[in-house]
Amino acid sequence: MEFKDFKERLFNRAKELNFEKYELYYGKSEALNITSSNGEVERYGLSTSIGVSFRGIYNGKMGCSYTEKLDEESIEILLLKAIECAELVESEDEEFIFGDKAKYVEVNSYDENIISLTPKEQIEKALKLSTEPSKINSEIIKSEYTKFNTAKLERVIVNSEGIDSKEEKTIVQASISPIAKDGENMIVDGASRVSTKLNDVNIEELMKKAINNTLRKKGSTSIKSGKYKVIIDGEVMASLIRTMEDNFLGHIAQENKTLLKDKIGEKVASSKVTLVDDPFLEGGISTCSFDDEGVPTRVKNIIENGVFKGFLHSLKTAKKSKVNPTGNGFKAGFKSTVKASPTNLYIKEGDKSFEELLSSVENGIYIIDLAGLHSGANAVTGDFSLAAEGIKIENGVLTRAIKHITIAGNFFDLLNNIKEVGNDLEESGVTSGYGSPSILIKELSVAGE
Repeated sequence: MEFKDFKERLFNRAKELNFEKYELYYGKSEALNITSSNGEVERYGLSTSIGVSFRGIYNGKMGCSYTEKLDEESIEILLLKAIECAELVESEDEEFIFGDKAKYVEVNSYDENIISLTPKEQIEKALKLSTEPSKINSEIIKSEYTKFNTAKLERVIVNSEGIDSKEEKTIVQASISPIAKDGENMIVDGASRVSTKLNDVNIEELMKKAINNTLRKKGSTSIKSGKYKVIIDGEVMASLIRTMEDNFLGHIAQENKTLLKDKIGEKVASSKVTLVDDPFLEGGISTCSFDDEGVPTRVKNIIENGVFKGFLHSLKTAKKSKVNPTGNGFKAGFKSTVKASPTNLYIKEGDKSFEELLSSVENGIYIIDLAGLHSGANAVTGDFSLAAEGIKIENGVLTRAIKHITIAGNFFDLLNNIKEVGNDLEESGVTSGYGSPSILIKELSVAGE
C-alpha cells in the first residue's frame, strides 16, 4: 500500500477509535556500505529499511507503536497496540502533538552527485583508500578496514493537527586507518569524513591527513606526571563534547542528572566558549528544517560567551520546564520514542590559528587521541580519567610523540580553564554532527611515568 493511502486509512480508523490527536512518522533509508582491506573488498552491504511509527493521545495518555508493513492488517495492529501502551502509562505529564502553524527554514541536504554514484565507482573509491596510502608514503605498510559508504534518507511527519512535512537527505562517509611500523611495533591512526555533500569528502586530502595522523605517533614514549598546559585537538574535543552532551538535554535536567540544572544564566565556562546547536550547518549530517515532532528547528547558543543559556527540549520537556520548544525532539529511528538530542553541536571558532596557540606554550602537550570515553567519563558528574596520546610541546614547537599517559579532570572545570579557542573548526569534521576548533587549556593533570 502507498504511504498516502495507508495514512488516510490509519487516520480515519484512529478517529473512529477515539484518539484525541495522532501522528504518523515515516522513515526510509537506502544505503550502500563498502569496506576494503589490503586492496580487496571485504564487505559489500546494500540495505533498504522502511518503517512507520504511530503516536496518539488516548484518554490523555500517549501510546506508541510501529511497523515495517504498510498494509490493512498493520493499521489495526498499530492502533490497538498504541491503545494498549497508552493504558499502561502511569505518568501524569501532559502529552503533545504539534499543531502550530510554522514556517520551516529551507535546507539543502540532498546531493544528486551522491545518488548518481554507481556501485562500481563506490568500490573504486574504497579500494583507492585501501591501496594508495602505501604508494604516497613508503612508511605505510597497509591500510585496513577502509570504508566508503553512501545513504539516502527520507522522513515524513504528518498528524491530525495539520502538520505534513517531508525531508530528504543524502550522506557520504569515508574513513581510512593506515598502519606503519615503529621499531618492533605497529602504529595506526586514521581519518574520517562524513557530509551530505560529495565534494566535502576529498579522498586525496583524507589520505594525507590519515597518513600524517599515523606517522606522527612514531617513536612515542611516556612523560613525567604533572600538570601541563594542553592543546586539545578539535576532533578530540568534539568526541569529549559528544560524551558529555546529556548535560545539555531537557529530560536529563528533569531527571536531576546534570550539574547544569538550575544554572541557566550563570557562568559555566570560559568567556571564550560559545557552544552552538546548529540545525542549518552546510553539509551537516544532522542538518534539518524540523525535528521528529514537526517543530521548526533553529540555531541556539547553549553556552554563550561562557554563560549557560538553556537546555535542548522536545515538546514534552519544554512544556514541563515552561519554556518554548527548541526543535530538538528526535527519534533514534522509527522504532524509537522521541527524546531531546542535538543537531550539529560544536564550539564556535575563535580568532587564533593553531600556530598561534602552539607558540604560546613553552612546556605542554598537544592531545591527539583519547581512549575509554564510555568507561572513563561520567556524564552526570563531568569527571573523566582517560588514556591519551599526544605530542610534546617545547617552546612553541611540537617535538616528540607521547603515549601511555592518562588525563584526568572534570568537564566543567575544563570548560572554565579554556584560555583560547582556535579558528580551525572545519578541521574537526564538524559535519559529522559534533565539532570543535583546537582548544588551549590553562592546566590539566597528566599521569605518565
